[in-house]
Amino acid sequence: MESKIRSSGIDIIGNTPWGTHFCLFYQTKEDLI
Repeated sequence: MESKIRSSGIDIIGNTPWGTHFCLFYQTKEDLI
């Protein structure tokens, strides 16, 4: 299966293979603001 590279839309991450998932955990509710 061929992996197509796409823009992640996040400058620091750059281009990623199609279907890549990201997760960000927060320590406190204030971190969400």
